[in-house]
Amino acid sequence: GTEGTTEGTTTAAEVTEDPQPSSAESEEPANERDISDGPIACVLAMEKSKIFMCAPSVGIREFCADRMLGSESSQLETFNAGCSELLCDWMNGINSCLFVFGQTGSGKTHTMFGPTPQAAINICEPHMRERGMIPRIFSEVFTHMEEVKALGGEIKLEMAYVEVFGDEINDLLQTGRAVGAWRGVAAKTVLEGRTSVSIDDPQQAQSLLAEAEEHKRQEATAMNERSSRAHSVILLTLNKTLDGSTMKSNFCLADLGGSEQLKRSKAVGERHREAVQINMGLLALKQCIQALNEQREHVPFYSSTLTQLMKQALGGESSTSVVVTCSSSSPDIIETMEALRFGEMCGNVERKTHQFSTANSDSAVAAINSQLASLEEEIKSKERWENVRETRQDIEGEEVVVKAVLVGAEDLRARYERLLETRDKLIGS
Repeated sequence: GTEGTTEGTTTAAEVTEDPQPSSAESEEPANERDISDGPIACVLAMEKSKIFMCAPSVGIREFCADRMLGSESSQLETFNAGCSELLCDWMNGINSCLFVFGQTGSGKTHTMFGPTPQAAINICEPHMRERGMIPRIFSEVFTHMEEVKALGGEIKLEMAYVEVFGDEINDLLQTGRAVGAWRGVAAKTVLEGRTSVSIDDPQQAQSLLAEAEEHKRQEATAMNERSSRAHSVILLTLNKTLDGSTMKSNFCLADLGGSEQLKRSKAVGERHREAVQINMGLLALKQCIQALNEQREHVPFYSSTLTQLMKQALGGESSTSVVVTCSSSSPDIIETMEALRFGEMCGNVERKTHQFSTANSDSAVAAINSQLASLEEEIKSKERWENVRETRQDIEGEEVVVKAVLVGAEDLRARYERLLETRDKLIGS
């Protein structure tokens, strides 16, 4: 598949090496970390779009994605593979969705935000290499907003930032307080924009991200010292008016809580309850993806709060990219295979044509046609014929030729040609 197309969902898999164990991990008995006494569990080989893995009771298995990235890949490479074209779609009026899926401790939050809380919110320093996808998205969209304003357009960015824990939705921009009395009302409140905040500049966005970080559920487990204990969802809305065309598009960014085996994560008490809630949300998401793959009439989006929030993104009217984060460590191979199977399942989902290609596209073409007509009249009024003397060289010597050329509206003609090119792309000619 190709990112941003209407035929399927883009998948990228990021496979990391075995991270340095925490103190809790290092105390784990060796016999509990071994999968079995059978064939060794490992990554056999990785190519640009496929990976070969081996595990006991499974044997050798091949997995495919649009792009495979190893632990040596930079944050910029990951952004370009999983998000850059998707971001372009969103800024051009197409609803988009990016979510990251994987085992706890495999690098989801690192990929989406960055390795540290400072990198996670760093929008104002674009040269910081450790920044994850979300800070990079904000930097790009603020650059786009400046460009639109410079062209005389109007553009407005809004953000809602919530955390999903079981049936609860908590507003991370409002001290983490609960949204709505029950999940149906809560999800509707978020999707209708009633928790959204208007953002005017990078400094304000960075401040809001920092505030949200403080309200997140994060605790250490035996598998991850900085474990997200809920699903985080950012909903960005862009309203843009340019050259008489108005468009609105949404971007759903989901940092899903990590799937975990309770025996390995050693979660107890509140941590155990959080792990169960995370796993239930992920199970509901898998069931929706499976139903979409099988093209069932009923897709159970309303079986969980998480899938309710992501319904628009998953239901066929968005460009969607799924980043699967994995560990190449032998004890994690079974979970890694499960995550890659889910990624393949997402990549097989067929989607409907974007709504942008009808209403928004028609209005954009109409606006361009109007501009072309105005430019034609302006060009006619400013252009004039002039005789230009041109010297040509041949074997017999120099020859001076006088030719008539149109002058006086060169800039207008260049603009006219650019508009024609844009219109042709919109109508597919």
